[in-house]
Amino acid sequence: LFDIVSPSVVQDGCSFHSVDVTSPERVNEAVREVVERYGRIDFLFNNAGYQGDFGKTDEYASAEFAKVTSINVNGCYHVLNAVSRAMSIWLR
Repeated sequence: LFDIVSPSVVQDGCSFHSVDVTSPERVNEAVREVVERYGRIDFLFNNAGYQGDFGKTDEYASAEFAKVTSINVNGCYHVLNAVSRAMSIWLR
């Protein structure tokens, strides 16, 4: 659900959306838009990620580590949670 070049584009049957994965509300909104447009979600490639600063551990800022964790862990969870709820509707 992310394309840095174009916020929302359809290519080869895939839909790409720029989403702030740290916001469950924004993620839910994007998933809702996809389901409204296509009727369901068949596949998720959950690849949100942020490298963060490079540096020594004893000099690494806690705020930077929190940002990395928020995107890489929480962000992936928010996307997986929203998409799995949308997908589970079709499994019932």
